[in-house]
Amino acid sequence: MDEMTDDMNNTSIGGLEIPGLDAWEPQVRPESMSDESAGVVSARADRTVGALKTKEVIWNMISNKALSQAETTNMLSSLAKADTAVRKTFATGLGPLDKVYPSVPVLAVRLTFLPGADKPQVNRLEQVGMVAGEPDQRTPLWRVMTAGSLLQDFEIKQDLSIVFKDRVSQYAGEARSRLQSNRSPYGLGSTMTGVVEIEGKTYEAVTIDSDHVKIVNNLRAQRYPCDMEATLIEVDGTSLMALMTNYRHLINKGGPEMDFEESEKLLDGMIEDARRVIYRSPILFRASTRQQIIASRNTRYGVNHDQVFQTLTTSEGIREILSLSASYYNSLDPEDTNTRVQKFIRPRFLQMIVLLISLLNETDTQKIARFLEQTYKLKADRPSLELLVLKVMPLISINSQVFLTAIVPAVEGFPLTDTRPEYQSWYWDFFVKQMLKRGYFLPGTVATLGRQQSSWLVKWPKGGFNTSLVFNNLQFSGDLRTGNDIPALELHPEQGQSELTVIMTNGDTYIVAASDVERITSLQTGQYPLREPGDNGRTMTMEVRDESLNEEEFEALYIANVLVENFNRHIVSVRRSTSSRLTNLVRYRGVGRAPKDTSGLQALATTGRLTRHTATLNGIKLAVAYKLNGRKINKHQVSRLMQRKNSEILGIRNYYSVRVEKRIISLERQYEDDFWRAVRNIQGFLTQAESKRKDVEDSDLLSDEPISQVIYPGANGKVASNVWFEYEVEPYVNGPLKMHARRSQVISCAWLAHNVIEVGLQNDPNRYFVSPLKFVEEGDRNDEIQVEDHAILAGQYMIIAEGNDNLRVIGNLIMTNCLRIISVEEVNRTRRGANRQGRGANRAATGESLTACVFV
Repeated sequence: MDEMTDDMNNTSIGGLEIPGLDAWEPQVRPESMSDESAGVVSARADRTVGALKTKEVIWNMISNKALSQAETTNMLSSLAKADTAVRKTFATGLGPLDKVYPSVPVLAVRLTFLPGADKPQVNRLEQVGMVAGEPDQRTPLWRVMTAGSLLQDFEIKQDLSIVFKDRVSQYAGEARSRLQSNRSPYGLGSTMTGVVEIEGKTYEAVTIDSDHVKIVNNLRAQRYPCDMEATLIEVDGTSLMALMTNYRHLINKGGPEMDFEESEKLLDGMIEDARRVIYRSPILFRASTRQQIIASRNTRYGVNHDQVFQTLTTSEGIREILSLSASYYNSLDPEDTNTRVQKFIRPRFLQMIVLLISLLNETDTQKIARFLEQTYKLKADRPSLELLVLKVMPLISINSQVFLTAIVPAVEGFPLTDTRPEYQSWYWDFFVKQMLKRGYFLPGTVATLGRQQSSWLVKWPKGGFNTSLVFNNLQFSGDLRTGNDIPALELHPEQGQSELTVIMTNGDTYIVAASDVERITSLQTGQYPLREPGDNGRTMTMEVRDESLNEEEFEALYIANVLVENFNRHIVSVRRSTSSRLTNLVRYRGVGRAPKDTSGLQALATTGRLTRHTATLNGIKLAVAYKLNGRKINKHQVSRLMQRKNSEILGIRNYYSVRVEKRIISLERQYEDDFWRAVRNIQGFLTQAESKRKDVEDSDLLSDEPISQVIYPGANGKVASNVWFEYEVEPYVNGPLKMHARRSQVISCAWLAHNVIEVGLQNDPNRYFVSPLKFVEEGDRNDEIQVEDHAILAGQYMIIAEGNDNLRVIGNLIMTNCLRIISVEEVNRTRRGANRQGRGANRAATGESLTACVFV
């Protein structure tokens, strides 16, 4: 990216010199989007650069790519008439050009756009099925600029450098082939060469026409061929970028070179980033979105602006970065005796892996499936990965009907035809049985198990399920069992806590009110009490202040829009009556005929309220965040938005100034003085606005959140132990469940804590420590497990059952509860025969014979 000039004077916006009044609209030369020879621009993050600096570099690169200087200054053409078509020609290595070339093909583009950073909007979309009616087509400029951004792809190289690849040449060739095949409704002109000539050089190019860019609900249902398609999913940019850059930093610098404390701190930060992604990007973790992501192609995640969707990462980019994580994961050897690594580091890292897997479309999943199975020992067919996402990620829907109609097609691949309430329990039972056929057992509790028939099936409750919490304990019995060791990601681990311990960005530790954590994190204006740990810890106040960044823009915009309104009224008046004296134009009175080259401009809309929020403690800045209408954006986006709006206002100022000075528009003397006074006022406000923009651009690099880590008691889910008891389930289930597992009878049970029970089994010298799947009130503990209950050891669970006295029902056991096995205190035991060649090679070890258990 070419550097902006530093020698700015009072009539400069972002390094762009304002033309004098003797100049016409600036002729902007195309800005190079990539290296001329290779079509590639690389932003390399050095291994020694911290994650915060890496994030800054990436944001700057992406912001530069999102809106070039040429496009910013050439926007005036879009101001004439709000909904007229917009056309833009893009050339290889040059990006958007300043004119449209008829010699290049017009691309047919189809987009699916899922707005997702606003929870109420996501709820509304889900309520109407996300596919009802014609989708919002946005503005013509948005469609053109967003489609133009698809002409370059992201790629992450082995050294973790970010590479932008120019795809104009590829799409130009494909478009010419399509047009020549006569399958296109757009036709192929005889003068179409597919290239443009600029300064004696030829470049392949394409044109994006807003009339040929359509936003659709379902890309798979389109009847006409298209040259380019994409699924655009809006996310919270700051939290997603923090997660991705911290992940890059971990796998690039981690492994043996990073000690336990450093790894734990970084992974805890990533878990916090993940929670923020989930909380602030609700579209990603709506059950209905799963099918959209799976079926999409060219899947892009980013932030949405008024005039363009800015891609931050892609499904392909996530696949590439996943493939680079093997070396780090291999350093977390599951056979290693370092219990701290196995208990804390490995599960957290695997949670991040599942989060990233959930963002992959089916095409990228298939490309990485073998890698996932060989490296992570995760079963990587689509149904298994969707079940893993259900287990680990907190998916949600507005109601049980939407949830059921979303998860079944995502896993099984076919839609449900009728999901009226009376049929939902049948579909649910069918779904759980299908999971069991795939090797997945869904443990339940006293409240959900124990029906007279199908006692082993988790019951569909009266109001149904609308979240994936029911899948948190899902267990796979096949060979690739890593998924069993990944705890569910808790979205709100602070529930039940009145205070939490936090580590601030300056490294100091404080106690804060749990209710203040999210407000502090999002830098909401106010004062927040912090207390130092310990009995004699001091109490101090952290203050968050906000300041407006674009008040001057509002002032200049108001004056510019008055000019637009009055000159437009002047044009209409002259065209209606050229022989009479013009009507009063507020303070300007035009004279003469309507000029042929003066067309009406559209009044400018405001950018929105841009604010800077600063958190200080004892006079020290802890964090600085920038917001647009209350939503966080990074400082480079702020600078670009300010620069763009200032340039648009400047364009209007110059547009009319040139015409008035050259007498294309004549004003009476008294009104001309008022006009030039207004021009000077605009210039004064723009100068102040540019000063603020420079202050933002040159500001120090600080975190946008004052809390670097929240320490949640017992957070990140229940980490599975190394305990595993082999079991087998009949592959086809029709009524009773037949399981081969170790079976015994409870001879003792004692509650050691609210979540720990010590259990003794008949003819078994071992002591078993188990935990309920949900919190149990003290008065209800007797229902969890009783002496003389049957105990079946299956995988990581102790299944509790009662005998069946109903001879009319097939099965000798009624499943009543499942308890997670935390640990086993073993006595000496023999493994003789377990690995023997020949006789005994395939039998269970002594004392581990499997018994047939039939559950009604």
